[in-house]
Order: sequence, then C-alpha cells, then structure tokens
Amino acid sequence: MKRWLKIFYFIFLVSIIFAIIINFDEIKKIIKILFDINLNLILLIILLQLINFAIIAVTYKTILKALNYSINFIKLFNLSIVTISLNSIYPPMGLFGNIALFHSLKNEHKIQEGKILIMMILYLIALISSFLLILIFSLLFFIIAKKLAKIDMFLLVANTFLVITIALLLYAFVKNKKNFIDFLEKFLIKTFKFFKITWRKEKFLHILEEFYEGGNIIKKDKRHFLVPILFLLVKHFIDTFSIFLIFNSFGVKINILIVVFGIAIANVISLFSLIPGGIGVFEISMAASFFVLGIDVNIAIASVLVFRLVSYWLPILIGFFLYKSALKV
Repeated sequence: MKRWLKIFYFIFLVSIIFAIIINFDEIKKIIKILFDINLNLILLIILLQLINFAIIAVTYKTILKALNYSINFIKLFNLSIVTISLNSIYPPMGLFGNIALFHSLKNEHKIQEGKILIMMILYLIALISSFLLILIFSLLFFIIAKKLAKIDMFLLVANTFLVITIALLLYAFVKNKKNFIDFLEKFLIKTFKFFKITWRKEKFLHILEEFYEGGNIIKKDKRHFLVPILFLLVKHFIDTFSIFLIFNSFGVKINILIVVFGIAIANVISLFSLIPGGIGVFEISMAASFFVLGIDVNIAIASVLVFRLVSYWLPILIGFFLYKSALKV
C-alpha cells in the first residue's frame, strides 16, 4: 500500500474516533433508536436484498443468453454475491469484483473475453439507465411539488446532470469505435505497465473483435437492452423500498421520492471514494440528504446504518463463504 494511502486511512480512522468522542451522547441516542427496530422488518429487508442478488443474476443470465451462452442460475447467483462482496471490500469503482467475475466466466465457462466485456458494459449501461429514470422522475416530482429548498434542488439537479454525463460519455466511447479503441488501448497499456504485465496488442485486438461481434448480436433485438433495464429498475426500487420501510419502522412517514434523492446523492459521491465500499462517505452523504429534507438527524443516521448493515455487510459475509466455490479458488 502506498504511503499516502496509509496516511489517508490513518487520518480517516483518527477522525472517526474523534467524532465518536465528541458526539458520544448523540451516538447513545442513535443506539437507543436502533434497539427499537422490529426484527421481523430486518428479516424482510434481508429477504429483499437476496431478491436483489437474484435480479442481478437474472440480468447476467439474460444478457449471456442473448450472446448465445447458457449458465446455471445458481452459479450466477453465487457469482453476483461474490462480485458485490469484492466490490465492497476493494475500492474504487467496483473493479476488483468485476475482474474476479471476468476470470470466472472466462476460465470456468469458456466464454469469449469480448463477450464478457459486452455483458459487463451492457449491465453497467442498464444500471445507469434504470437509476437515471428513477432520478429524473424524482427530480420532476420535486420541481412540480416545490418541496426542495434552492440548495437541495441544486444538489439534485447537479446529481442528475452528473449521472446523465457519465451515461452519455460511456455511450459515446462505445459507439465511436476508433475513439473507444484508442482510449481503451492507452488505458490498458498504462495499467499493464503499472502492474508490470506484458502488453500483447494481438490479444487486445482479438478481444475487441469478439466485443463488437457481441455488440452486433445485441443490436439486432432491442429487448436484449430493454429487459436488463427493467430488471435493474426493480433492483433500485427494492433498495428504495427497503429504506422506506426502515423509516416507517421508526415511526417516520417519508415520501419515497425523498429516499430516491438520498440514495442518489450517496451512490454518486461514494462511487469515487478511496475508502472500501465508501464507508462513512455513503452513510454521511445519505443521512445528510435526509436531514436537509427535514428528517431528524438521529433517525436518519439510524435508518442508513440499518440499511447498510443489510446491503453492505450481508453480501460481504455471504461472499466470504461462497468465494472459493463460486470462483473455484
């Protein structure tokens, strides 16, 4: 680990300890709130998260089927949990889990490397597109209902603009073959050089050929693209509904679109965090979003902690037990 990264983590840890000391009374209030939660609700939210893993597996299976590959659902279900688990542990941008998924599909299931890239990129585009649809819908609601202060509206608009920009850039890179290849080649050359791996251009061009071959298959039927978006819309709704249920269990009646706003801010900010899983960054940004929208700060923090317990730590725990079998380590 680089020295600057060690210093960063040390400062982060000291900051947490300091924050606990100066806010000890508030922390006791949050703990008291947490003990009041209904255990049956926790079980329901765990079930909803397991359904989320299943949705991810079905999305993978749907895309692979379009590319003429068939993989057992249980295998993909296990892989989806392990991928999420590794993405949560190793920052940033979820690269580690996707690399593990790539190698598993390539080595165990003999799927062409270019086709795996198509699956991953299509999944990412579908994930962003579905998230964007929900985000735009909530933005329109807040504009029409005039429920946000100017600063909150600015954050939501800026967040929506950022997601749209990321989606358009991703689409533009993939759409423009020459620019995409040039960018990807430069990025990979630098990456290979950093890790002292031999760069093989012939292999790179062969994978790209497989990639665009898979892309042509997807283009023939729009359902190959629309169906994953629908699946992932359900996934986003489950996350939103889970937090909505948690707030209700604490006796807080909250508009579900306010939950969308909190998730949106937290996801985008924590995406670029150097801290594994955006720990701290995700919780603070989401709780702060709920707080500025009128939710009691202690209840906001307690609700976010319960959600993260299930959505972040649960897959890590399950992934720990599935790692060897799912990836054939």
